[in-house]
Amino acid sequence: LTWSEGFRRGGVNALPIGSCFFCENAALLTYKPDEARNLELGIKGSTGIGGSYTFTLYEIHWANPQIEANTVLGGFGFVTNGVAARSRGVEAEFSQPLTTRTKLELGYSYTDAILTAGFTAGVVPDLVGHSGDQLPNVSKQQATLALDHSQPLANDYELHARLDASYRSD
Repeated sequence: LTWSEGFRRGGVNALPIGSCFFCENAALLTYKPDEARNLELGIKGSTGIGGSYTFTLYEIHWANPQIEANTVLGGFGFVTNGVAARSRGVEAEFSQPLTTRTKLELGYSYTDAILTAGFTAGVVPDLVGHSGDQLPNVSKQQATLALDHSQPLANDYELHARLDASYRSD
């Protein structure tokens, strides 16, 4: 069981400001630190036949979450602050030797990350977020699969081969 809190520092966006056509509102130049409170409950262990597993449930609450977007007129990337957000989900990992030289690794995560309060940023506005909207750049589901193989060669050399596959939803 873990309870933690933390923050990401604020910063400055490199945007043109002034009276030109692509110039942005000076209010978008800076963004504030965000703060997070995190609660995790998990278990990890071994299969008894050389494998291992982890399983974790978590919930994170953000104040002033930092959100990446692009301006409407110039298409410039910027970071702004929302009001509040929540992320909850589950993560699972499993690793098991198949032979003395080959190992299978599996992973899965489900994340429900949403705004819990609406906000707008910029004059146009450049970004509008409604309570219940999914946070940008956060996939609901991710999965990984890997096979790892090692083979001894002559003169103390060793060949390592790894095959990875991954899936990430919108």
